[in-house]
Amino acid sequence: MSAPEEETYTTWRHDPKDLDAFGEWYQLVYRRLFYFAAQYVVPDDADDLVQNALVRFMSGDYVEKVDNSRRAVSYITQMMRSEAWNARRRHHIASMETLGDAEVPSGEPTLEEMTAASKAWESVAEALSEDEKHVLRLLTLGMGNREIANVLGQSYSAVSSRIYKLRRKIKDLGII
Repeated sequence: MSAPEEETYTTWRHDPKDLDAFGEWYQLVYRRLFYFAAQYVVPDDADDLVQNALVRFMSGDYVEKVDNSRRAVSYITQMMRSEAWNARRRHHIASMETLGDAEVPSGEPTLEEMTAASKAWESVAEALSEDEKHVLRLLTLGMGNREIANVLGQSYSAVSSRIYKLRRKIKDLGII
């Protein structure tokens, strides 16, 4: 974090109506915010994600709570992560609803095959711990290892190891 960044944030914080100070601070931190946003969504949507999170930050009472630029960037990054997660969840739910109305195309598994697969997954569910089931749910939502690490509050390597062991366990049960 640079001194000009901290100075412009402090100026804006003391006078939130000073849009010039805000503009200077925003230009100084935009690249960093865009970099974080691009990790959560496709780069085309990253700019919108940054702006939406910034509007939420400014419209709430966060400005009074946050006393330095680093914390402000941290709050805004958390808001972007939360918004990206909610958008991904809404998309997943919407896609599941449309799948429910779809007809089963030819070549798809029969009811008997699906029942057998369902029973196989029930045996997997019995063999898994609650933590493993939670990780499996997050994986089925389409989350990557880094996102799961953020949700669980664990390191990336710890989550990667857990997922590797989970996949190995499922494979040993003969499901995949």
